[in-house]
Formats: sequence, C-alpha cells, structure tokens
Amino acid sequence: MRWKVPCLFLLLWAVPHPVQAQFNYLVNGGLLSIIGYTGTGGNVVIPTNIDGYTVTSIAPFAFSNSFNLTSVEIPGSVGSIGEAAFANCQGLTNATLDPGVTNLGDYTFISCYSLSNATIPDGVTSLGASVFNSTSLTNVIIPATVTNIGANAFSDTLLTSVTIPGSVITIQNGAFDPSPFLTNLTIANGVANIGIGAFASCTALRSITIPPSVANLAQYAFALDSIPSVFFQGNCPTNDGTAFYGDTGTTIYYLPTTSGWKTSFSSSPVVAWNPSIQTGDGNFGVQNNQFGFDITGTPGIPIQIEACTNLVNPSWIPLQSLTLTNGSYYFSEPQQLSRFYRISS
Repeated sequence: MRWKVPCLFLLLWAVPHPVQAQFNYLVNGGLLSIIGYTGTGGNVVIPTNIDGYTVTSIAPFAFSNSFNLTSVEIPGSVGSIGEAAFANCQGLTNATLDPGVTNLGDYTFISCYSLSNATIPDGVTSLGASVFNSTSLTNVIIPATVTNIGANAFSDTLLTSVTIPGSVITIQNGAFDPSPFLTNLTIANGVANIGIGAFASCTALRSITIPPSVANLAQYAFALDSIPSVFFQGNCPTNDGTAFYGDTGTTIYYLPTTSGWKTSFSSSPVVAWNPSIQTGDGNFGVQNNQFGFDITGTPGIPIQIEACTNLVNPSWIPLQSLTLTNGSYYFSEPQQLSRFYRISS
C-alpha cells in the first residue's frame, strides 16, 4: 500500500510534462510566446497555458520546417502569429485558428504545400503578405473583420471560389496572382483599392463585377485573365488604363447612370448594360396561363432573369441566363402567385 501514493504522484506529474516539452518558449511580463517546436509532429493542439503562463503569441519561425506536422489548432489566447511561423511545414494539411487570433504575420503558412483546409476566425483584421502562398487551399472564408489582404497572400493556391467582404479596404499587389482554378470571384461593395496584378493570371474567371466603392484599380489588376464579361457598377476608373492588360475577348459593361466611359477601356470594348423590363406593351401580363414580359436593351449584353417570392427577405432564384442577341427577348413561365422578377448580370 505504501507504493500507491508515490506511483500516483509520479503518474500525475508525468502526463503534462511531455506535452509542455514540445515547446520552447519565452516569458515576458507574465505572457508566454512559443519560440520553437521540438515535438514529433502529427496533430498538435497548442495549449492556452504552459507552466502557469498564458500563451499569447507564436514567434516568427517557431514551427517552420516541421515536416512531420499534419494539423495544428491555435487557441484564441494567441493574439498574434509571427512571420513565417509555420513556413515550409510540408505535411501540414489542416490549420484551425480559434476566435481571439487577430493577426496573421507575413509568410505564416507559405510553402505548406499540403495545406488544404484553413479556418480564419472572426476578429482577424489583417492577412499578411504571402500568408497562404503556395498552399493547396481550394476554398477559404475571409471574415468580415479583415481590412487588409497582403501582397501575394493567396498566390499559387488551388482556390476555386473567393468572396472579398466589404470590410476589406485594400487588396495588395499580386494577392491572388496566380490563381488558375479561380472560377467564382465576388468583390463586395466597400473594397476601395485593388493593387497591381492583384488578380492577374486568374485564367478560369468568366465574369466579375467591380463595385462602385473601388476608387483605385491599379495597373495590371486583372492582366492576362481574358475574362469574357466585366461589369462596372461605378464610374470609369481614372487612375490607370492597363488593368486588363493582355486580356483578349473581354467586354466591359457599365451602367448608364455612371460617367466617364468611352468606347474602350484598357483596350477592351465598352458597352452600356441597360436591360429593361417593358411593362407598358401588350406582352406584359398573363396570356394562356403564362406570365411574361419583354426585355429590351443593348444588343449582345448578357443578362440573368431571377425571381423571388418575398421582397422583405428576398432569396433570388436564377431562372434563365441569355444574351439579348437582337436587343430584345420575350420571357414567360407558368403563372404563379406572389412572384417577383428582376434582371441581373
């Protein structure tokens, strides 16, 4: 019986010790920063406390070149992740950042070639330069707290869809250059600056919309993309005319209520996007249990007809995509109650 107490004591003492021994750290003012990793890899959950001190940061290069690291979870107590903290962790496939992390430094996950899933929490305000450069990300959710996307932040990834929230003020130079698999790009109203070559060599894009908030569209912003349809919701940019340098087959569409547009921009033809539902002619209304209407506009413009059943909280459903080949089109469908229609790009 005498041996049970010391054995239990040794067991309790020994369990946390190997976990803490994975990390080298420095303590300053009672706050702990992880400066190195000596573990064997695999799935690593960074603790919120080590030896009684709160883990508040991960220092530059702390986990870099940890080839056997396969996943990492970073607690919300870590406010800042330093430069190249996980650079070249070539076996890393998953990175989860808990709410509380606010800053991702430059090159945080650069050359993590296997990284296919990364969770960026609400509260992050800045994505550093090349933060996810040369990774295998196919999708990423950028939270509405981010105000800056750093230069080359998502260069050389496998991204297929990206939404830039309106909180972002600046998309820095080359942020998504190249993203050859990017087919769906949404830029929310609020984005003010799109940097040099920010979306260059995104050759899979078929259509984009530039919101009216964009005041600075830098040179080569969408160079070498050859996007068939580009829709501008605001006035013609005045700062540079090479945004679509090297693009072929691109047509730029603008709203008639905006100004500054000429017949071409950045060597691409410019066309007014002005479709209108005709409510005053004989084709508007119900005929043979079909509700229909004429749509007119500039010949050749692309349109999408959408419908919803509630204008208070609308959920618009695409009905038909087409081109106004001769400047007009008659749309009809079986008559339905409480159906609302609109035309979008």
